[in-house]
Amino acid sequence: MKKKAFKKSFLRKLLFPDEDFFGLDFNNSSLKVLGIRKKRNYHQVMGWGEKKITKGIIDSFEIKNKEVFKEVFEDLISGMEGRIYGSAIVSVPESKVFIRVVEMPSMEEKEAEKAIKWETENNIPVSIETVYFDWQILERREEKMNVLVVAIAKKIIDNYLEALDFVGIEAVVFEPESIATGRSLLKEGDDDCLAILDIGKENSSLAFYRKKFPIFTTSYSVSGDSFTDLAAKSLGLDYQEAESYKSRVGLGRTLEEKKEAYEIFSPALSALVKETERAMDFFNTNLKDACSQKEAVKKIIICGGGSNLRGLVSFMAVNLKTEVVQYNPWEKVSLKKNLPPLSREKSQSFSTVIGLALRACL
Repeated sequence: MKKKAFKKSFLRKLLFPDEDFFGLDFNNSSLKVLGIRKKRNYHQVMGWGEKKITKGIIDSFEIKNKEVFKEVFEDLISGMEGRIYGSAIVSVPESKVFIRVVEMPSMEEKEAEKAIKWETENNIPVSIETVYFDWQILERREEKMNVLVVAIAKKIIDNYLEALDFVGIEAVVFEPESIATGRSLLKEGDDDCLAILDIGKENSSLAFYRKKFPIFTTSYSVSGDSFTDLAAKSLGLDYQEAESYKSRVGLGRTLEEKKEAYEIFSPALSALVKETERAMDFFNTNLKDACSQKEAVKKIIICGGGSNLRGLVSFMAVNLKTEVVQYNPWEKVSLKKNLPPLSREKSQSFSTVIGLALRACL
């Protein structure tokens, strides 16, 4: 994709139904792809795969070595289940995205672009010249309107475009993780304010939604690996054994197991609860008016590979005094009588890439 063409929009790029697209989601340590094709009244999963990325190839979500990145992608394609076709819908990590809801005088869209650019510059902590930004009107009232503004550093997008072009992939859309994850997880009726806590391998992100759009996001360092490292160190396990312990025993079922689990995982559990409480307090104090309601957020959906820690859902619910649930990311994929191609646990880490692939199908 040419950079000049891309500058027009990275969120509202039209996707044509006679073309094929696949989701491409990567971070510093892994690369995931998944393709879904719409077949009349059902979906067909065309292909999916995941590949680990050696440390240093991607650093701070910037692709440092495009030659090795290409090798990783080619290895993934050669060993994946099924096949993917067409162009890519690519995720952008939440820590590199600025999402704001700004209130402005009501005006027509043609008149709004310059005003929104000015409002964006006043609501992000970097120069408007250093980002690509796009916007969407969320709500109109008599004299005011709420506008969702998304801005991503040009440095990140240009780096991705260059690397993907080197690999031979055309990127048609770049989408914040929170938008893609919300697409796969949020159900009909989830229109009030709620949050999605995505516990990834290397970090966690918390996004607050209204009518299925993220209106505020934040990231913190506690992650799935935080729990794995604690289990490995405390019990003398290797990485895979510690991962197995997390899903098999986790926070325990018996009193003895629960006591051991608290001793092992308390640093990460405390940090996860504390950071989530801090973000919720900030949102409920400063931003809940964007939801047009006076009540605080009352439900958190957790996803990501780190959410598979046995007992985490109930632990978070008790400590946050909030409803906490784990949804099925295949909820919106109609597979007829077929089961999802990935296990329940594995599917949680594919929530974002499922949402990316669904963009072309809904």
